[in-house]
Amino acid sequence: MKFNFFKKAYDNEESKKIVTPENADSYVVNNVLHKMLGIKDIIKGDSLYCPKWEMTLTPKVVELNDQKVTLNIFINSPRWKNELFECVSALGKDSEQAIGVACGSFIFSFIDGLRKMENDEYPETFETDFAGKKHLWKAYKSDIVGLGENISDISPQFYWNLLKDEIIKRLGNQKLCYVKIYIAKTDKQTIGECRIDDVKNDELSDLVAKSAENRSVKEFASQKMFFFIKQDDSTVIPYDYWGSEGFNALKGKVKTAMELFAECDTDELYDTLITRTAEKIGDDILAEECLSFIPEICAENAFYEVSYSEILDIMPVEKDKISCYKNQLSDYYLIQRAVLTLLSSGEFGNSTDEIYKKYIGYSAIGHAMSSVLQKGDKLDGIKMAALIFNVSENFKIR
Repeated sequence: MKFNFFKKAYDNEESKKIVTPENADSYVVNNVLHKMLGIKDIIKGDSLYCPKWEMTLTPKVVELNDQKVTLNIFINSPRWKNELFECVSALGKDSEQAIGVACGSFIFSFIDGLRKMENDEYPETFETDFAGKKHLWKAYKSDIVGLGENISDISPQFYWNLLKDEIIKRLGNQKLCYVKIYIAKTDKQTIGECRIDDVKNDELSDLVAKSAENRSVKEFASQKMFFFIKQDDSTVIPYDYWGSEGFNALKGKVKTAMELFAECDTDELYDTLITRTAEKIGDDILAEECLSFIPEICAENAFYEVSYSEILDIMPVEKDKISCYKNQLSDYYLIQRAVLTLLSSGEFGNSTDEIYKKYIGYSAIGHAMSSVLQKGDKLDGIKMAALIFNVSENFKIR
């Protein structure tokens, strides 16, 4: 089946049309992905809609030349509450073949995992506890897609056994969590990558890389696969900012919080900032998170050479410290995405750079890095410990 797909994607007369940057998105939809997903799909512009899964799939060609393609693929469904994303690159003897290989890699790994999840095929079941609540889960393993030399003794179960304990520790109240595993190996170098909800995890990436160090490869071999981890509806706690509409609502509130922060020029304004932000946006928890997280998010972006802990220590007034992974918090990466989107799109006009620098100056990371630079030391190789965030006694983890 896999061999036939690649043959059809390249040899079919209809697919031999010349691909250009102008028609590439349409070509991928109409000439390659359409009718190849294994479920019924309907062409809607430069997207495919699959009624069975209520899924819209939109590919965007971001790089194209005679022998290489890079695709960004956005996958949305109200069933999953969040936008899924995959970036896939491939080589070929021409652009049409490269596109066929890239799309095949996507279908036989990412779509294969989605299909198993939607059909409830061979799940791994387990339970977690987060913020005092029990959560039930099922994990589904995609097939492995390999390029180059064959590594036949490695199975999807191998990677699940390798990573499951670490992945489970990073689950919070997600409706759906997806994990990408990628390994590329030559006779001299091993690259391993593990991404949770499309955020690279350094600790798990190291585990993946080490697992492949002793594999014998003469020239080149790569493997890619996915886990799709779905929470049982019975234990999902409703969340206001899921989906594209939810994110847009959160982004609007984050923008308001950033504007109020930018206006602070006296101690009194800083001291009342959280209260005023909560009143303005109608979300007490998000107001505290914005003041706690946004300065550090800006500083991490500025001092990108440094390695940062994925653990946050949250200290409510007169209560015990709560340690959790950033992945576990429903708001953290959405706030990060909102902040970076607002800053990069120039939402604050001529004040954008000033707001960015003001946040960095307010951050614990900014103060620490300033001390390092003043001593003449380099930032490369620095690893930050978990940051401590002081919050009110009414703050709740979500």
